[in-house]
Amino acid sequence: MRPIAYATLKLAGTSAKARGIYKGGKARIDPEAVRKLASEGVRPSHIARQLGISRGTVRREIPS
Repeated sequence: MRPIAYATLKLAGTSAKARGIYKGGKARIDPEAVRKLASEGVRPSHIARQLGISRGTVRREIPS
């Protein structure tokens, strides 16, 4: 992409975030539910299956 166009797009995105127009996607998982099941000893693959999310998402939410 041309440097000027890239700078313009970056500025527009930053401006929209500042005005509250772009807020990101809505949360699709409940991190507390993942942590609770993990603390109970449920395996990540079973947590993922129960909550309908990927194993990678489960692993990202489990504290190391």
